[in-house]
Amino acid sequence: MISFLRHISRHKIILIIVTAYLILFTSIKFNQHLSFQTDGDTSIFVQALWNTLHGNFFYSTFDNISLLRVHSAYILFLILPIYALIPSPLTLMFIQVFIVSLSAILLYFLCLDLFKSQKISIMVTFAYMFSPFLIKAILYEFHFEVFFPLLIFSIFLAYRKQAYFFFYLSIALLLTVKENAFVYVVMIGIYLLINKKYKMSLITISSGILWGIFIFLIIPSIFDNIPPFYRQSANYQYLGNNVIGILKTAFGLPAILVTNERIMSVVNIFSTVIFIPLFSPVSLLLVLPPLLANLMSMVTYQYNLACHYSLDVLPFLYISTIYGITNIASIVNKESARKTIFTLSLIIMLISLFTGPIGIIKIIYKNKFKVTEHHKFIDKTIDLIPIDSKVCAQLLIVSHVANRKILSVFPNINNADYVLLDTTEGIWPSNRVLYNNCVSEILKDDKYSTLISSEGFLMLKKKYGK
Repeated sequence: MISFLRHISRHKIILIIVTAYLILFTSIKFNQHLSFQTDGDTSIFVQALWNTLHGNFFYSTFDNISLLRVHSAYILFLILPIYALIPSPLTLMFIQVFIVSLSAILLYFLCLDLFKSQKISIMVTFAYMFSPFLIKAILYEFHFEVFFPLLIFSIFLAYRKQAYFFFYLSIALLLTVKENAFVYVVMIGIYLLINKKYKMSLITISSGILWGIFIFLIIPSIFDNIPPFYRQSANYQYLGNNVIGILKTAFGLPAILVTNERIMSVVNIFSTVIFIPLFSPVSLLLVLPPLLANLMSMVTYQYNLACHYSLDVLPFLYISTIYGITNIASIVNKESARKTIFTLSLIIMLISLFTGPIGIIKIIYKNKFKVTEHHKFIDKTIDLIPIDSKVCAQLLIVSHVANRKILSVFPNINNADYVLLDTTEGIWPSNRVLYNNCVSEILKDDKYSTLISSEGFLMLKKKYGK
């Protein structure tokens, strides 16, 4: 116990930094939700987890199928026991920040193993923690992709420490994050092959291929009523109608990647690490699959690596960065090597420091996530709705009522028992004209009566027998 405490005390600086980071972003995320700034994506996961706990296996009324038919996110089973204890969207907010914070600690120890310097390891970790791309991902909705950095850093740390049990455990868990994870595992296997780790490479590549066959061929043959991961495929539908067709077209049309926006996406994310991964060609190969997958998408947010879409690119980018730093240092003489590593790490940290926190400063300065009496009133009102009632709610309200079997987003009423609207908040995905027309129509509908009308907030209830 004493030796453990001594070990912890040696790394107290990074632990203090990460703890402060956890507290800061947990506070921001909680206020974000309580000020009604979370929407549909969070609602999907809240409802899927709640439905699973009540016998309806990861069912989401947003897609009218199990969430696991939209994505092979079996990693959600790890969250389920925690959500059972505290069934609240705030639980997902905390898990999101906690997983990111934990990934930072793993990156720190990975850097420490490579650089043998706490200062340099702290600087690189700090750069990762305040990367503008990571901060955007945290400030966006909860997504299971948040597990990518944690597990990828775990894989490479276990690999360097020759902790084979944790290496293969992390590989197995990585495969369960999302349907495209099998490609990343195969690439990790190829990386091991290049580094002459033949046995590890064989097992890793085989695991990736077998898992890909399982989720894309075997699972669809069992549940053949709908194509697998149709929403993800829809992001690439201009390339083809199925996975094979998409891959064939993608390899035949490299020009689709050569657009100004896509080029700038690559420049933007690589500039945060001053293009150092280019000095580590072998580890740079790991960055290509997630980067290309995002760039080939027809969804603007995805090919711009906005929101959560950078979460599978960032861990490989930072792994390639730290190996690139060591490669650059090996070029110069021994006397200058340590200074080179220190200088490059410092520059990367300063770039993140001056670009990453801008979003946080704006939130604090503009008091963007301020919880008002209006928000508190809506929350208290929502608590009055019976848990077994069907609810239709405006997008920014829907995550607050997602712990129920049937849920829809206004203006899709879907024969709801209750309709919740807040005319003072954002109305996306409607436009103002459509929104106002839909509000007028439901207020005139004799099937619904207005229970509450206060400061722009409306609660309507379906009349008995209607």
